[in-house]
Amino acid sequence: MFQIEKGVPLVMPRRTGRKPRYPWADMEVGDCFKVSDRTAFAMRNTARNAAERHGHRYKISEIDGVAHVWRVA
Repeated sequence: MFQIEKGVPLVMPRRTGRKPRYPWADMEVGDCFKVSDRTAFAMRNTARNAAERHGHRYKISEIDGVAHVWRVA
């Protein structure tokens, strides 16, 4: 037989796994970050996946060989 307990707070498990590589969740509209180790072309797929996960929109542009990523919505 099981005893029913009331008023016990739910304990949420800690998030496991690796930390995010890019600050997608921390960005606000108008924020930008630079990615020197990848081209703008390579960042487009990464940004598209992040946009689907977070419900945001991003714009990627390459300036002087460095990819810049802006949150636009």
